[in-house]
Amino acid sequence: SNKRCKRCDVHDDKCSLCEDDEYYYNGDCVTTCPTGTFVNENRICQQCNPKCASCISHEDNCLSCNEPYTYDPDGIDDKCVTECEEGEITIEGECVECEDKARCRKCTQDTKCCITPKNGFYVYDCEIHETCPLGTYAYHNNTCLPCIEGCERCNATSPLQCEQCAHGYYLYITDTNNIVCIRKCPEGYIEHEHKCLKCGMYCSKCKHDNTQCCTVCPHGKYKQNCNCVDDCSY
Repeated sequence: SNKRCKRCDVHDDKCSLCEDDEYYYNGDCVTTCPTGTFVNENRICQQCNPKCASCISHEDNCLSCNEPYTYDPDGIDDKCVTECEEGEITIEGECVECEDKARCRKCTQDTKCCITPKNGFYVYDCEIHETCPLGTYAYHNNTCLPCIEGCERCNATSPLQCEQCAHGYYLYITDTNNIVCIRKCPEGYIEHEHKCLKCGMYCSKCKHDNTQCCTVCPHGKYKQNCNCVDDCSY
């Protein structure tokens, strides 16, 4: 007979009642209920829910989970879930809240960097914004992508067509009709109001209020009134 039993079954020698400081488990008395069980109101080691690796007070009150389940400490009806709720990330088998759960739908393992924001918000470089910051444009999944260099405002429809350049840059239409931002307008253009205005034929520089009137001519040409000519005429 088991010395720790208060009472046992005479037919199979299994314990039916344990000492006050012990618990009944599978016909025996134990000092601690094994993993995967909990102590119920009758001081019996009862099996946890199969989802639970460990539990307390109730079979569904999980403290940790068996694979493939993930532990969600905020779960109300079920703490062992197949996937974490929106705004949480799985870390070592447990659901952990993203740092900005209220606005972030999905984040990285350090919880600080948001990957996908909730509707109504945008994410750029891990941070959440109500609108995409200057120098970026809204892309799918509410992410913001950078405009081309020096561009302060562009859009997703045509990101290579800059609408406004940052300070110190000038809008310039390339040979392929892309609108880019450059720090200095090339020869044959005049800088005016953050734009490169194309001068008239043969001009190196021209007046911003009259681009057909040359102010500087290229090497080998001579300025005559507003024109650049091969020979000075008298």
